[in-house]
Amino acid sequence: MEYKDGHRELTVPKLLEKAVEMGKVEEGLQLSAATVHRLLAQHGLNRSENADRGKDHRHFEYEQAGELWMSDVMHGPGVVVGDKKKRKSYLIGIIDFGASQK
Repeated sequence: MEYKDGHRELTVPKLLEKAVEMGKVEEGLQLSAATVHRLLAQHGLNRSENADRGKDHRHFEYEQAGELWMSDVMHGPGVVVGDKKKRKSYLIGIIDFGASQK
């Protein structure tokens, strides 16, 4: 408990790794992550309880537009062009995960 209190950013799996490294937990002993999480919650040591409540923590959103772009390309439907010959088409999606303009 004392170690977690000083290292609140640690996730349960990382905390379990550290406990084995420090000799606090016997190597090979199977501890349930859910049980450890519950124990930490009882003592107010969960990471989520200590997070900055004012900060938005959604995934794939960045402060500024243009910081993260993701794209994907796939084959689209065949398209008949003027001479009745079927041509390949491609669907291309590009998304900017920067903050939205509010």
